[in-house]
Amino acid sequence: MSLEASVVSKKKPARKKAATSPKTQKRKPSRPKASRAHAAPSAAVSARASALDTFLAGANALNDVERLLIIEQAIVLIESFYVHLPLKRAMHAVDPLQRLRLLKKRLADVGSDARFHAEMTSIFTSVRDLHTNYLLPAPFNGVVAHLPFRVEECTDNRRRSYIVGGVDAGFQHATFKAGVELLYWNGIPIDRAVDIAADRHAGSNQAARHSRGIAGLTDRPLIIAPPPDDEWVIIGYKALSGAALEIRLEWQVTGLPPSTANADADTSAATFALGLDLETEMIQQARRVRFAPRIEAAKTMIAAAAT
Repeated sequence: MSLEASVVSKKKPARKKAATSPKTQKRKPSRPKASRAHAAPSAAVSARASALDTFLAGANALNDVERLLIIEQAIVLIESFYVHLPLKRAMHAVDPLQRLRLLKKRLADVGSDARFHAEMTSIFTSVRDLHTNYLLPAPFNGVVAHLPFRVEECTDNRRRSYIVGGVDAGFQHATFKAGVELLYWNGIPIDRAVDIAADRHAGSNQAARHSRGIAGLTDRPLIIAPPPDDEWVIIGYKALSGAALEIRLEWQVTGLPPSTANADADTSAATFALGLDLETEMIQQARRVRFAPRIEAAKTMIAAAAT
């Protein structure tokens, strides 16, 4: 079941659709780029990247009438078609319908598009259902906000820790590199920072949200995840030498290169059809471009030779 413009729910298809709204398209993962402060990105990638604040400044596109239409369609979708609503209300003590009605009432006070979309995303996330999603329209639907590394969890002697699993191709720093242990995230102990990030995601159990929270620390497909509130992060880490250090990294926003866009659009369509985890699929696509650019270049060459 789908509602174009921002809301897409994949519960059992209904015969009827709510009226169409400003378009929310299936997003294509983005090729994230290294942070401006400490990275030495390749020219080809950095040309496609922009700072988060720059991107958001140009992203206001919906007027009040369009926002109202989106909210009304969401109300129709949840109230008339979402068969799991009673179950979700009981399981998670949430009321997405009432939240939508309250948002409609205070719509004039919402502010920017980013804030409006964040509120809508939060409402849909509250039901903890990976098949019922709010999907953002352009320009959010074709980009990923990212930091120039990925986080991995590991356990040693029953002690859980978080390390840098890899850095973007082109990112260079003397001490912040693969293998360093993360200690703090904007002054918050890393364990707690992961818990906070996990709460922003829609996994139906704690383990699922934990996994998605780790990925969401550094990668946000903006079609389905709200833009970061912080324009940069300050990360405390233990270098390979054992020294406790800090680094400041800025969020970047990047879209997929045209060479992979068509293939990724097909993948996204298949993801919807099969009811798979859209956000994870988008992150995986984006990371292939960031961490394995040669493979993506080879795929482009093969595709070009086949046409």
